Amino acid sequence: MKKIKQKFSENIARTKFQIVISLISLMLLLLLGIPLAPDRQLVPEAALATTQNFQDNSGTIQILSQQLDRKQHVMKLEIQISDDLQMTNLVSSFFVKKGSSGTMQFIPTVDGRATFFIKNLPEHFEAVSLIFENKAENNQSVDVNIYDDSQAAQQAKQDSDVNTKGEQPQNELQFFFTENSKKLKSVDGKIKIQSQKDYAVGALKSEIAFQKEQEAHLNKSLKKLHSIIDNDEKQITTLKNQMEYQTGGTLEKTQNQIQGFVSDIQNSESSIKTANENLVDVKKKIEKMNQQISDINSGKYKFPADEKSQKLK
Repeated sequence: MKKIKQKFSENIARTKFQIVISLISLMLLLLLGIPLAPDRQLVPEAALATTQNFQDNSGTIQILSQQLDRKQHVMKLEIQISDDLQMTNLVSSFFVKKGSSGTMQFIPTVDGRATFFIKNLPEHFEAVSLIFENKAENNQSVDVNIYDDSQAAQQAKQDSDVNTKGEQPQNELQFFFTENSKKLKSVDGKIKIQSQKDYAVGALKSEIAFQKEQEAHLNKSLKKLHSIIDNDEKQITTLKNQMEYQTGGTLEKTQNQIQGFVSDIQNSESSIKTANENLVDVKKKIEKMNQQISDINSGKYKFPADEKSQKLK
C-alpha cells in the first residue's frame, strides 16, 4: 500500500513538472513567433501611403509601382512628381531597418518620372524608407514678420521651435516599404539590372514609340474629321437645293436638318483644333526625348551617383 501511494505521488509530481515545461515552451514559442510572424505590422498602415504632398505645398510625389525580387535582393520603385516640382531639385536618401550594405540607383526617365533600384537588400530587411528633400526655394519659408522688440522676437522663435520640435521638415517627404506589405509586388528573378544609361535610353525609346502611336492615331482622327466635314457640307448643299421646292412643314424640317449639320461641322472643327494642339504637344515630346537620348549617349547628361543605405531606427 505504501509503495502504491509513493508511486502515485511520483506520478503527480511528474505530471506537474510536464505541465510547467509545456507552459514555458508555449510561452517561448509565442515570444519567438511575434518577430517571425509574416503579417505583423512593421510600420503604421498610414505610413505606407503611396501619394504624399509636401507640407509647404511645393508639390506632390506618387509611388507608381513597387516591386521586390527576393532572389536578386533588389527592390524597384517607380515615382511620378507633379508639374510644379523639378527632378533636379529633389535629393533622395534611403534607410534600411536590417542590413547596411544596400545601395540605391536613381534613374530619371521621362515626364517627371524616375526609377529607383535598391540593391543588396538582406533577406529579411523588414522595412525600407525613402526620403525626398525639395531643395527649391519656396516663398512660404521666408519670414517677413517684424516684432516690437528683441524680447518678442526671441519669444516667437522659442514658440516656433517648440511647435516644430520632432516634426518632419516641410520640404521633406518620407515613404515606407515593408517586406510584408500587400502593396509590394513579388517578382522573383524578373527585375533586370541595367546601367543608368541603358535603362534610361530604353525607357525613353519605349515612350517615343508610344508617342508615335499617339501621333499616328491623331493623324488618322484628323483625316476622318475632315472627311466628316466634307460629307456634312455636301448634305447641306443637297438640302439647300431641295428647299427651293418646299413649303410649310417640309421646309421647316429641312431647315432643322441643315442646322444640325452646321452644328456637327462646328463640333468637328473644335475637335480638329484640339487634335492639332495635341499633335504639336506630341511632336514636342518626341523631339525633347530624342534630344535627351542624344545627351545621354554623348555624356552631356549626368546621372546621380549611387547612394549607400543608412540605418532605419
